[in-house]
Amino acid sequence: MTTLSRRTIPSWPLGLAAIASLGLACDAVAEQQPGTQEAVTAVLKMRESDFVYRSQIYFMSCDELRNGVAVILRALGARDDVQVRVSNCNYGGAPDMVLSGGGPGQSQSGSTWDNNWDRSSRQQSPMERMRNETPTLSIPVHIWAMMPVPADSKVMKEMEKDKARRELISRVTGNMNAAMNDPILFAATRQQVTLSHDTIKLEPEHCQLLDQMITHVFRDFDLKATHKNLNCDPHQKSNFAPSATVEALLPVGYVLPTAKKHEKKEKDPEPPPPEQQEQPAAPPQQPATPEQPAAPPQQPAPTQPPSQ
Repeated sequence: MTTLSRRTIPSWPLGLAAIASLGLACDAVAEQQPGTQEAVTAVLKMRESDFVYRSQIYFMSCDELRNGVAVILRALGARDDVQVRVSNCNYGGAPDMVLSGGGPGQSQSGSTWDNNWDRSSRQQSPMERMRNETPTLSIPVHIWAMMPVPADSKVMKEMEKDKARRELISRVTGNMNAAMNDPILFAATRQQVTLSHDTIKLEPEHCQLLDQMITHVFRDFDLKATHKNLNCDPHQKSNFAPSATVEALLPVGYVLPTAKKHEKKEKDPEPPPPEQQEQPAAPPQQPATPEQPAAPPQQPAPTQPPSQ
């Protein structure tokens, strides 16, 4: 049974009218952006994939593995509710001690034990013995994700069958919403997405995960890696984060993950030594005013002699 992303549309004829108007909108977008690929009508559809994550140097926990897969797929257009199931996973992040060359009844060189005597003639170097004795992490991973797909004739037939099924459920249960819950249609184009440390915080320990997803998962989700910068040594840790450029079908107007500009905080300049610091200017001196001559002392008034 096909699971599609849905929205409420009153009736199927109106849905066909919406598809026709959406096609006209796609043509208008293509005319406005002559340098980009032609826009197509798309719909979100459930896609599945599985692979086995293997590593001898990066022992990610269950949550780290789930989160790494989901972050990569969300950056490539998957809906937020990506489901990742892991099996035989150690929540502590350290694998069980499984020797790559050993097993019940076998020596590390791959030969069969015979009365506790090793009859193999192949000699191993110390480096080969060290690699054979290195524990290997093997985790089966199954992924469900709603990814954009072109609404071609095959997908439209699936949508018609799904509508007939929902109409039957609506008549049986009396729930009218089931019959009107049609898939969402939108305009989409194939765009280049950069996966790197600057865009989605990829670290050196994600190198093998990204490499294995490119090999086993991307083809199931119609994703194409156009450029890879991977330095994944299975026996030695790398100091460089991986990066890749992937072509994916994305809705028109989709915000691509971009590198965040690191704003450098300007440090306050250190104060100069005291001898070089500018001394505060002295207040301006008032111009000297000429001294006023002192007033002469007042003479006492002469007294009149008494009259005879």
